[in-house]
Amino acid sequence: LVDIARSHLDRSELEEAGGALDRLERLDPDGPQADAALLYRSRLQEQRGDPAHARALLELLVERYPAGDRADDALVRLGQLVEKEQGCARARPYYERLAQAYAGSGNYAKAIDFLNSMFTDYPDSMFFVDGYNLMAECYLASNKYADAIETAKKGSAKGKELNMPEDMLFELDLVKARSFEAQKKY
Repeated sequence: LVDIARSHLDRSELEEAGGALDRLERLDPDGPQADAALLYRSRLQEQRGDPAHARALLELLVERYPAGDRADDALVRLGQLVEKEQGCARARPYYERLAQAYAGSGNYAKAIDFLNSMFTDYPDSMFFVDGYNLMAECYLASNKYADAIETAKKGSAKGKELNMPEDMLFELDLVKARSFEAQKKY
C-alpha cells in the first residue's frame, strides 16, 4: 500500500494516495511500514498546501521512529520546509541533528556524504561552519588526518567569507590542532 500511495503522489492523485494511506493505517497502524506511511502522509499534506501539518507529521515520524529507515528522509525534508518558510537559521537544527546522528552512529562515511550534499545544495548557508567542523571531526575519528586538516581549513575560509564570529572559527582551529597532533603519532 505504501508503494501504491507513493505512485499516486508521484502522479498528483491526492485522493487516491490518501485512500491508500488510510487503508494502510487501518490494517497495520504500527507495522513495518508505519514510518513510510507517515513520510508519505506528510508529502500528501504538503501537496494539499498544508506545510504545517506536513511538518508535524515529519516531527512525529522522527519522534516515534528515530532509528527507522525514514527518519533521515524526514529530517532532511523538515530542514527544507523550515528553511523555505523561515530561513536557514531556523532549519539548521534539523540538519545538525541529521549530521550528528550519522556521526554519532559511527557511520562517518554517511555523515560525510550527507554534509557534502548539504554544501552543494546550500552553498551560502550558515550551516557550513558547523558542517565543516563536524565533517573534520568525522575524518579525525576515522584516522584520516590530512582530510580532517583540509576540511577544517575549508570551513575556516568559508566562515570568514560569511563573517562568522571568531569563536565559531576557533572550533575548527581546535580540530586542526588535534589532527596535526594525531598525525604526528602515526
